[in-house]
Amino acid sequence: MTNWCENLLEVEGDKESIAAFRAQCFGSDGLFHLELVLPVPPEVSRVHDNRHGKLGSDGELGVAAILKSEDALPFSRVRPILERQAVKEAGIDSYEVLEQWLRKNNPKALELGNQAVIAHSKTGSCFADDWTTANWGTSWYMNSGLRMESETRVEITFATAWSMADKIFHELARRFPNLAIRAKAEEQGNAFAYRFVSNSGVVTEEELPWSREFVATMGIQLDEDGDEVFEDDDGQINVKALPSERLTSDNPSTRPKGEMQSHGILRSVSLFILMAILAVVCAIVGSALWR
Repeated sequence: MTNWCENLLEVEGDKESIAAFRAQCFGSDGLFHLELVLPVPPEVSRVHDNRHGKLGSDGELGVAAILKSEDALPFSRVRPILERQAVKEAGIDSYEVLEQWLRKNNPKALELGNQAVIAHSKTGSCFADDWTTANWGTSWYMNSGLRMESETRVEITFATAWSMADKIFHELARRFPNLAIRAKAEEQGNAFAYRFVSNSGVVTEEELPWSREFVATMGIQLDEDGDEVFEDDDGQINVKALPSERLTSDNPSTRPKGEMQSHGILRSVSLFILMAILAVVCAIVGSALWR
């Protein structure tokens, strides 16, 4: 399950500079998008390693079989394929045998591997999420929103997978030296926080231990269990809903993979249980009043 890192980006400057920032980094939906800051190259943007089997993911197996090496795969994926127990049990003891096995049992893995090898030769990354991790600082993001906006200032919030979008912040500082750029990020699961400041193109940044005090400086309220809470239109305090929409490099409205779908199922089950409890309570109260 993904650990979500909350990001807060504050950008301030004169009207013309803010207008230029919005023109380059905001989409037609009026929201900030990472892929508008650093677009994913088309050669890799639609190459996704999403299918996983007993031996590993289709993409990594295909790439290793074609190149007879795992050197092109990012370190985060590499537990040597030939050392995996399931691979050994399949009688695979070399990349040549792996290729033969895939041709017979999983030819789609070789097709994906071919696409990934071409993408790597042109972009340095086999798959879209490898490219975004290397160039954005995170593999994907979701829930882009505007907390505040004026002609001279905008405050942007979004969530990223596992880590902050620090390389996006650096690109903004490089591209817009006339803007004051401040960013904060926090990820409770791995207990880290992050602060970034750019003034006149001069950057300072630091990673910090996670703390409730730091989270409060981002305008985020937490309950006793560490869950984020917010005020609704009636002033009621509620636990924040889980993120519901993943934004990817090639389609800002793409639904996430199974992990986020499972979040949706959990939300539905929780809502059903809550409604059932309320129905029972109402029935008991109604019966008492009728008597």
